[in-house]
Order: sequence, then C-alpha cells, then structure tokens
Amino acid sequence: MTEALSAVLYVEDEPLVALAVVMELEEAGFEVAQAATGKEALEAIERNRGKYLALVTDVRLPEVDGWSIARRARELNPKLPVIYASGDSGLDWSQEGVPASVMFKKPFANEVLVETLRRLIASTTKSANAY
Repeated sequence: MTEALSAVLYVEDEPLVALAVVMELEEAGFEVAQAATGKEALEAIERNRGKYLALVTDVRLPEVDGWSIARRARELNPKLPVIYASGDSGLDWSQEGVPASVMFKKPFANEVLVETLRRLIASTTKSANAY
C-alpha cells in the first residue's frame, strides 16, 4: 500500500485496473494512496485521519466492501468526496451509498474520473473556505 498525505485514496482489488487509474490520476497531478482490500483501506483511513482529499473505491472488495469504507471515511470527515466504482452494484447505490456520492459503472473513462474528482474536491474546498 502506498501512503501519501493530502492524497486521493484509491481502493481497487484488480491490479490492472488499479494501475491504469493510478497512472491517470498521477498524470493529472493527484497524489494517490492505494489499497487493494477493504481492510487496508480502513487502516489507511484510521491512520491518516483528515489527510485524504477524496475516496475512490470499488464496491466489491475482499474483507470489507466499498460501502462500509465510505461510511467510515464519512464518519471521520463528513464532507469527504466519495466516488464508487462497480460493474454490478449501481442499483444498490441509492440504499448503500453515502449521501452526495457519485457512482461510476465499470468500465469508465479515466478522464471522466479525473474531471469528477477535480469538481468534487473544488466544491468541498470552496464550501470549507466559505466559513
């Protein structure tokens, strides 16, 4: 698992998918902390409280699912932008997903992910600076 402060936490158990997305995010200027299991993601969230700009997580993961990861992340940071990615869990998003999250159906265009992340992070930063 890669650690970085003020990074996007990306959770994906498929190595080839993860490689492509991480490369795209890094090329777009994001620092990326990566986890391959739900357990790794929860440990990273606990260890690095308040350090992530956003969470991008697969839904179906070993040990702990993406829904649970996002719920715990939001307990620690209620405004954390969350993007879910799944090939088959889109219908569960309205019931399982955290409020104000985004669902991407796999496969998705990495460029769209980058633009969505930028928009969500800018929106969160703008509202935090309004106070």
